[in-house]
Amino acid sequence: MQKRTILCPTCGVPPRPGTTICPQCKEDLAALIHLQSLPAIYYNEGVRLAGEGQLDAAIARLLLAVGRDPSLVAPYAMLARLYARKRLWREAASWWREVLAREPENAAARAGLTEALRREAARRRERWAIPLGAFLAGAVLIAVPAGARLLRPLPQPTRPPIVAIAPTLRPTATPVPTATPTASPSPTPAPSPSPPPDLSRAVAQALRREHEALAGFTVTQDGLGIRLAGQVPAMHLKYRAEAAVRRVRGVSWVDTSGVRLAPYVVQPGDSLFAIAQRTYGDGRLWPALFAANADQIANPNLIYPGQVLRLV
Repeated sequence: MQKRTILCPTCGVPPRPGTTICPQCKEDLAALIHLQSLPAIYYNEGVRLAGEGQLDAAIARLLLAVGRDPSLVAPYAMLARLYARKRLWREAASWWREVLAREPENAAARAGLTEALRREAARRRERWAIPLGAFLAGAVLIAVPAGARLLRPLPQPTRPPIVAIAPTLRPTATPVPTATPTASPSPTPAPSPSPPPDLSRAVAQALRREHEALAGFTVTQDGLGIRLAGQVPAMHLKYRAEAAVRRVRGVSWVDTSGVRLAPYVVQPGDSLFAIAQRTYGDGRLWPALFAANADQIANPNLIYPGQVLRLV
């Protein structure tokens, strides 16, 4: 992953080498550096967890990485590999497509997508092979007795003696052939393209099964894609919603840009660190919470019950 240059938001210059201090305004940029380093932190934690065999925990950290910076490629590729290790080939193919959308010439992603699609097709064939075989075997067992009955020789009926009677010849008129009008063939109408299947109901059911907070989402189908809109109380629910929709059969892509964090009402005993831990999944993100509510929080150590905080 590429390391990005941190610039002071006031002066537009990077800090001194080896420090977090802006050389012009002397402002400490440590919190900003930490915020912009979070995608790399989440990615490294995901790689570590994957190496320890904790695949679900690794996937959760990688989803946080792509949520913080969707332009990164390495977390998408790692997600595709982890889903392939879980033998979830359709999900793996979806993440390989995300890699190719950012790097169309990525040979490893193209090979991974081909392999995932091949494995998914083989899995579908295996799933239908046993029911189809059982159906054909049952059909054969039913047909054999019926066929055996049909092959039995039938008794020959006794026929009465045939008496020959000489026909009486009468003159008949020769029929005049008449022309039969033929109907001109009507043009065959061109087949109209079949509409895409209705995925919204299956998506809504998947969201309700995933978490009760996702039941009120607005689901809009766009071709074979799904757009989600709504509010969630915590960031991890946004990523769980996206993962749940991707598992629905027939869904090609998911857009969660319409999903926002709901405002948070401060409770007794709360702190910015605790709120960031509860909503963002990482208490170290409290500077972002402080910056988004600077108009009502003068001191990050002093917040009051009943305050309504914006979550970004």
